[in-house]
Order: sequence, then structure tokens, then C-alpha cells
Amino acid sequence: TRKRREIYMYSIEDMDNDDIISDVDSTPTYQRDRATLKNIQSKTFVKRGTEEGKHVNAEGTIVF
Repeated sequence: TRKRREIYMYSIEDMDNDDIISDVDSTPTYQRDRATLKNIQSKTFVKRGTEEGKHVNAEGTIVF
């Protein structure tokens, strides 16, 4: 049977992270397994939850 492909889409912030670039560079694509991708993914910075509060002031009014 063929090995299932593991795909991870990097964000722009991920591409600026030197640790992630080093990990991707040190591991050839054909040797990356699920555990390796999970290790790289654990170093990413998820900003989705923090962006919501960015546009709300202290009174709870949304500012555009």
C-alpha cells in the first residue's frame, strides 16, 4: 500500500520563524512523517484567537 501523504500549509508568520525554517530544511520531504509534521506544527504561532479582540475597545464597541 502507498504511504498516506501528510500535508501542512504554512502561514506567512510561519515562514518568518527561524525554528520552523530550520526544521523543514533539516528534514527531507520524503522523510517527514506525521510525528515530524506535528513537531514542526507545534512551533507555529496561532493568531486566530487573538485577532478577534484586536478590533474591540474596552467598552466592548467594535471599532472599524
